[in-house]
Amino acid sequence: MGGGWFSPPEIAHDIGEVVRMQAELLAGKPSPWRPSVAVVADEAGLGALAGKKRHPFAVHLLRRQLALFAASGVPYEFYLAEDVLRDPSLLDGCRTVVLGLFRSFDERRSRFVDKLACGNRTLVFLSESGVEGGASATGFDLSYATNRMPHVVVPEAGVTDVVSGLMESERKRHHPNGPDAVVRGPRVSVREKEGMRVLARFASDGAPALAIREDGGCRRVYVCEPGGLSPGLFNRLARESGAYVPVSGGGLEVDMDGDFVSLHALRTGEWDFTLPFPCRVVNAKTGQDEHVSGGKVHLSLTAGETCWFRLRARQRAH
Repeated sequence: MGGGWFSPPEIAHDIGEVVRMQAELLAGKPSPWRPSVAVVADEAGLGALAGKKRHPFAVHLLRRQLALFAASGVPYEFYLAEDVLRDPSLLDGCRTVVLGLFRSFDERRSRFVDKLACGNRTLVFLSESGVEGGASATGFDLSYATNRMPHVVVPEAGVTDVVSGLMESERKRHHPNGPDAVVRGPRVSVREKEGMRVLARFASDGAPALAIREDGGCRRVYVCEPGGLSPGLFNRLARESGAYVPVSGGGLEVDMDGDFVSLHALRTGEWDFTLPFPCRVVNAKTGQDEHVSGGKVHLSLTAGETCWFRLRARQRAH
């Protein structure tokens, strides 16, 4: 990007505006508001994968799943496991917590999950959680096959959420015909037991591929398929947990805190964006206030369009 790429006045001006806005945001007192959904990645699980023969689906266990989360319209915070294990209070106020790469639950990690499983919180265990030990921490009984198992997933009757995995859709796109259209490899499933609701099954043998259970004051979700939690389902689970979700249905990437919102439209459409608290919404490009009605801002966006807004909390009258 050298050779004067950033030299044109229009580009240099835009860069300067962003730098100035960043300085203003950093200089002010940050808003105490934060998202109520968190994704926690266990770096120990990633290290275990790197130290073995290459896992054929390693990139889908979390990294590609994050791409689906980006399309969900759900703002979330991202943590490394060691940080929240050391200070679980970082997750205070979170209504939905997603655990990825937790391939093994030692005593420390199991205690951590026990502490999270309260207050009607939703815990989502991504694919292969607990396959190398301590699976009881998930609340599910696992069955793990390391041979070339088929990965085609179908919804249960009456389930309208998208439940097919990202791997399967990718393979069908690249190999629409022939045996290569079926993804095969190691596969985890959960054993059915009383109190568990199955949302999807593996087509080859009917083994549960996506299941939910209510466990006291906690809803537990196990996603067996790598990259198997669709944007729409993630959006719905977060909303049902009581988490802040500004739009329903997804199609919009939302990255925000209590001072700044970045929106990126993944499709052309309209959204009613629910604000996290009473505030003015200032368009960072125009400097003008957006119209707020009923605590919402109406958005009409074109696919690929990105918008930035600054949130200014309204002062309460004394």
